[in-house]
Amino acid sequence: MRNATGAWADEARVYDAVQKMANDVIYAAIFLLLLSVPFAFCMERLLIGTTNIYKQIAYGACIFAVMALALWTFHPAFKISSSPLIIILAFAIILMSIVVISVVYSRFDTELKRIRSGRGSVEGASFARASVLMSAVMLGIANMRRRKFRTALTAITVVLITFAVLCFTSASRYQSTISLPVGIDSQYPGLLLRQRGFRWMPIEIIDSLQAAYPGKNFVQRWWTLDAWDNKNQVHLVVPGTQDPPARVLPLQAMLGLSPGESQLSPIAQVVTHFDRLEKGEQNIIYLSQATVDQLKIKVGDFIELGGIRLQLAGTYDATDFDQRVLMLSGSSIAPLKYTAGALDASGRRLTDVNVDSLDLDASASAAEADATYEHLTSSQFGIIPASVSRSLENSSLRTIGVRIADPELRPTERDQAVRTVVDDVVKRFALATFAGYSDGVKLVSASNLSSIGGGAQVAIPLAIGGLIIFNTMMGSIAERRREIHVYTSLGLAPLHVGALFVAEALTYGLIGSVFGYIIGQGAGTALLKMGWLGNVTLNYSGTSAMLTLSLILLIVLLSALVPARLASKIAAPSIERSWKVPVPKDDQIIASLPFTINRTAAEGVVAYLAEFFEAHQEGSIGKFSAGKVEGFAGIGEDGKPTRGLKTVVWLTPFDLGVRQHLLLLIHPGEFEEIYEVQVVLQRLSGDDGSWWRMNRSFLTELRKQFLQWRSLSPQRMKEYVEQSRAMFARVPDQVVTTDTGEEVRLV
Repeated sequence: MRNATGAWADEARVYDAVQKMANDVIYAAIFLLLLSVPFAFCMERLLIGTTNIYKQIAYGACIFAVMALALWTFHPAFKISSSPLIIILAFAIILMSIVVISVVYSRFDTELKRIRSGRGSVEGASFARASVLMSAVMLGIANMRRRKFRTALTAITVVLITFAVLCFTSASRYQSTISLPVGIDSQYPGLLLRQRGFRWMPIEIIDSLQAAYPGKNFVQRWWTLDAWDNKNQVHLVVPGTQDPPARVLPLQAMLGLSPGESQLSPIAQVVTHFDRLEKGEQNIIYLSQATVDQLKIKVGDFIELGGIRLQLAGTYDATDFDQRVLMLSGSSIAPLKYTAGALDASGRRLTDVNVDSLDLDASASAAEADATYEHLTSSQFGIIPASVSRSLENSSLRTIGVRIADPELRPTERDQAVRTVVDDVVKRFALATFAGYSDGVKLVSASNLSSIGGGAQVAIPLAIGGLIIFNTMMGSIAERRREIHVYTSLGLAPLHVGALFVAEALTYGLIGSVFGYIIGQGAGTALLKMGWLGNVTLNYSGTSAMLTLSLILLIVLLSALVPARLASKIAAPSIERSWKVPVPKDDQIIASLPFTINRTAAEGVVAYLAEFFEAHQEGSIGKFSAGKVEGFAGIGEDGKPTRGLKTVVWLTPFDLGVRQHLLLLIHPGEFEEIYEVQVVLQRLSGDDGSWWRMNRSFLTELRKQFLQWRSLSPQRMKEYVEQSRAMFARVPDQVVTTDTGEEVRLV
């Protein structure tokens, strides 16, 4: 029976572990199929690079089909599943869900901005971060295409690193025990078993324990109470004739104890004549002195409980009982006081007694170690033998205690005896197990732990691979200095320039890791069948796949951080790494934005910005609100054309009352065909500090619009040019004074 119960416990744990592993393998296949979608896109751009969208989709679908076929050939997920096509269906559902969610979200975002702005089109009113990221990836792939041989060698390096990590590292799970100190001294060298939240335990556990550990006296503690209805109480009846009549006293619960309790707690020192229960006598009861006084009986009298005739064997003082009679865990031996909405340490209701409540994981055990529950006072219940409690309604087994070692043994011998039993018990039963050691009480639970092996063997290959990628990116920066300066002249911030190189490195990582994982798995399977790998086996779990790919991408990312920072320094060689708002002077901020525009663009960008400010007029929920927008175009005293916008701007939060006049000038710079952008802000209300700080967000939004302008299609730019010419044709003659004191005559 001992071996049988142990085998059942092992089978239950192993079955659960195998089922989770099978599901994990299937998750890995779906995860790899999802990663194959961006992989197919990158490979099509890298190997083919066609300009026809239909050919792009066709070639990308072919590359994805090849990778999916490779997975179908060697991955065990398609063999252990009874319906392999379900995996493909799951992938298709997830992929289509992502596409639909992205489309719906994009449409919702567009409509929300349209409603906010009151315009039919919002193309020029926002800065699309996703499009910038995609542009960075495309630029990185284009640079990789120009250097085919170096790209091939770098990709092969990442593939080999992935294969090495896949073959020589493994994430394994094993079962062990976790001990958490409770913080109290041990009353005896033994165990206390109970459920989380003192829920009921199946009676069969007693037979299993006695069969597994013969010769041990397992003390049972039963509760007779209705946890769902406090009004449903147990009634003590003192029989009587017509004169005097019978007396009835309701109690909240009954505590049923089996012989051996006096070896686990000092109950014999508190309850008089407790030796009668220890000798195995039946049909006896112990009550508090206050209860006895209410019933007006004495020791030796008979009372009835649930139709059973019991003799009052002894009494106890309620206060002394509550303070001294405690279990090994330090909590009271009394039944719980159930209240509406009471929760256990894991947040579940105490009255929830379904099958799932019999499980106890490591996290729940940690919470259970510090959990405190409210117990009944000893005047609210009586003590009866466990055999009597089992025959009553609403009775259930709640805790089990056992003394393991003889107190005459040395502390080390007692601890070893307790440790041997508790390690076996926690693996057999999913219970909260409190163990009494010489250094205190500990809550012990079995837990599935994880370990990663083989990390030392691949540390050097990982370092070499990272240095190779680092060297590749450094060489790319040295070759692309002129290109970096071009990006800067287009208005890209140093952070964006550095992001271009990070995106290129991550493209290397994505292509190399996915290709290395899928093809590496296939090659490993082939070598394994030919017997060339010896005892090396591959890990197909989803956890392993995510750990491997994440590790490779992390190595690639770390290798690209320093080159990306160097690229950002080249983009902005000055000490100041970011653009700052100029310091105000005489309630005026004069800022030259780091953008240059040609003559044609200068005509259209004014209408584009006018549309942007008009979108932030009445009912705006953005970072500012604009008033009436007016455009002007004229000739300065130097004979050069000048055009721009003027309006009044309120900055958020509006309760600060920050209001300013905006004058945006677009005029030729050092070269006649190259126009510069200048912003003049005049404070109208609000304190100086808030005005200056809040203008950073405002000017950042304005700078984003110039970046967005460069991403517009030529056709859209032409439309803005026509709008600008029409707007300037309606501008009346007036004179505007610029920040330099120059008077511009507007026509």
